[in-house]
Amino acid sequence: MTDRQPPPDEYFEHIPWDELMAEVESRRRTTLRWGAGIVGVLAVVAAVAWPGRPSPPSGPATEAPAATVTTVTTLAPETPPTVTTAPPPVWAEADLRAVESKDLERAAAGAAEWVLRELFTADGGGDRSAVLVDPDLPGPQPGTRSFVEWVSVSSVRDVGAGRYSVQAVVGRLVAAPGEEYRRIPPQAFRLLFDLSTDPPTLLDLPAPSAFTPPSVPAGVGEPAQAPDDVVAAATEVFARFGEVGTVQTFAVGGRWRVVGGVVDPGGVTWPLVVWLDGDGNEVDPPPRGP
Repeated sequence: MTDRQPPPDEYFEHIPWDELMAEVESRRRTTLRWGAGIVGVLAVVAAVAWPGRPSPPSGPATEAPAATVTTVTTLAPETPPTVTTAPPPVWAEADLRAVESKDLERAAAGAAEWVLRELFTADGGGDRSAVLVDPDLPGPQPGTRSFVEWVSVSSVRDVGAGRYSVQAVVGRLVAAPGEEYRRIPPQAFRLLFDLSTDPPTLLDLPAPSAFTPPSVPAGVGEPAQAPDDVVAAATEVFARFGEVGTVQTFAVGGRWRVVGGVVDPGGVTWPLVVWLDGDGNEVDPPPRGP
């Protein structure tokens, strides 16, 4: 028979439940106090923040900024400045007619230039000008050539009823069949336009007119030796045109008339003049007596 051993002695520890419960209760109260403090801080922040603004993200607590007091001053509406507009100028009827007359004169001059260039241009093919609308009118013969170098309107005159008389001068180069061009003397013409129509109407073909060229006076002054500064200044002026060849100087009433033979890029020599004072400055010629 097996001997049975007595069970070991059982030891029971005493657990201090009262102390443990007291410690738990103390921690719970501490936690509640911290929670209440945090809630109070959040309430203060919410009261200071602007209404309707979203709450800032959580982060370290910062000191709330001091409130800013803004004083709003109501300004009186600004009175716009008064702008004074000057009345438009009042034109007299005579002034209006003068302005209109100048415009019509320019229109008549332009029409005359076109007619003369168109009428007197021939390239040798025998084509008729647009001015020669009547087929029975004579025109350039085949092989003949005419080149209009320039047209200059010398006068425009109002002859009434919307009509204007134009005096013009034409410079031309002409060539017979098989010959070279040659320059002919300037020719003057009178043309009559009706400007009451648009465009202006040429009332008839150009009529030959007398041409009186401007008066060209002969050389004035006595030949004299001018100072070097005067000659140098004149040479500088002539060099604007071409190469300076010869220089002649004339004394006229305290001024110097300097005539230069100046060669252009084509090798042609032309006489040109410049008036200078004793210091070499450009001046106008003195008035001429009757």
